[in-house]
Amino acid sequence: MPIPDVKKYFETKRNSVFSLILTVTIFLLLILFTEYREWSLRIGIFAALFGLYKLYKVITEPQVMLDAQGVHFRTVSVYWKDIRRIILTFEKTGVRFHVDFENGKKMTEAIDNFPLFSYFDLKMDVRSFKKKFRKKFVLKQ
Repeated sequence: MPIPDVKKYFETKRNSVFSLILTVTIFLLLILFTEYREWSLRIGIFAALFGLYKLYKVITEPQVMLDAQGVHFRTVSVYWKDIRRIILTFEKTGVRFHVDFENGKKMTEAIDNFPLFSYFDLKMDVRSFKKKFRKKFVLKQ
């Protein structure tokens, strides 16, 4: 089975949908049953739009993306040519990436709420991508 060019892992949509429903429910309760309709309307519209943006971000932006250049998190990109070793560990809260660079620096990146089933798939994909796109060994004499 060939290794794909790009592999993306997305966050679950359940938490974003739940928070959006809760926000809209509180917004409607404040408008219907309080005297502060104007303030409730201003704050509620902002909260509902923020909930929709959060849902849009979960659907469109992957938590982790592997490609020919390297590993891309939402905020950080790490390139295969700079990685000496990459270790994945699964904890109760999610996945932790421990990256050792060629220049001796170390980095730890954590992803919360990552499913266990996707962790096993991610671990094998990181190993495959690293092997395919690694910097070739050069023997020094």
